[in-house]
Amino acid sequence: MLEEEYGFRVQKIDEPRITESGITFLVFLDKGGKVIVKQTHWYDFADNPRAILEKVHSVGNNIKNRGVKVQAAHQARGGGYARFRNGAPTLVLPYFEGRSFSGADADILAAGFALASFHKAGVEFLKSNKDEYENIRKTIPVEKPYEESVELYKTEMRSVLKRTHDCAEKEICALVRASTPAIDEAIDFISRAFDEEKNLAKGIIHTDFNFNNAVYDESGAAAIIDIDHLNVGCLGADIGNALASFVSRLKKMGKDEPAEKITTLFFSAYHKSNPLSLLDYKLALPSIQRTSVTRILRIMRRHHFENNRLPEMMKKIPDRFLARLKDSPKEFSFLTKEWLRKIF
Repeated sequence: MLEEEYGFRVQKIDEPRITESGITFLVFLDKGGKVIVKQTHWYDFADNPRAILEKVHSVGNNIKNRGVKVQAAHQARGGGYARFRNGAPTLVLPYFEGRSFSGADADILAAGFALASFHKAGVEFLKSNKDEYENIRKTIPVEKPYEESVELYKTEMRSVLKRTHDCAEKEICALVRASTPAIDEAIDFISRAFDEEKNLAKGIIHTDFNFNNAVYDESGAAAIIDIDHLNVGCLGADIGNALASFVSRLKKMGKDEPAEKITTLFFSAYHKSNPLSLLDYKLALPSIQRTSVTRILRIMRRHHFENNRLPEMMKKIPDRFLARLKDSPKEFSFLTKEWLRKIF
């Protein structure tokens, strides 16, 4: 496939790396250089995963062509980006030499600047392609989005979560059951925060930019990888989700860095490349909570209504999604308009 459809002659292929989202192969090319071959399962729930990935990587290449270092797929000789192999959509991606997140201040600054550059290029692309915002929204579905999940939670799932039942994850179910008041409170807070959504900056968003989705080169600049979840939405929400990941990662690395310092670094670097309004940055906290609620409800929906599909995701609820939901209001309590005015 690589030689016939992409013009790449293979020297050797590393052992596959298997994750919950698919399989990746690191391929060494005969004239030097490397590519990644990725078979992805992210859009197995959709009717036409290939069409989704074509849209994702078409947009990704437009962003790349505007000077952003982003892992957009190589185009095949016959056109298009996704091919089907062994029943799964397959992409050939550029390989970026570099290292993973070290926890250093310089890496946080580089990540903030990289996300800003991605957003800025996306806004420029949409200005030149007026219909693309709606086209992207319609073509790239979100599995069990927040609004749909909350509606089901209010009408049916909350009462189901409150009942005990026999399953392999009794402790996690009990924890979610005890946490329904916190979920209710978060939903109310999110609703108030997003009331002003019409006034917020929108564009192309990564939706999953985290410490694991950036590669740092020798100069310290960050390249953005894994764009399969690219979509459109509020830029401030994308910033908030990224920020939460970096704060959580630094905790796990044992670095005693306050969220206020990390936020200052990330926001200041972002603002230099793509300045937004204070209202957009203030969206970070409700966005962290919104993503946490979405993930919890999505996982529990699979557990109760879809024969416990993707059971391994249950284990992420206690220490990641519920922890963020409960801890973030206090952790990011400094995030006010007055505080934002001081750092910009």
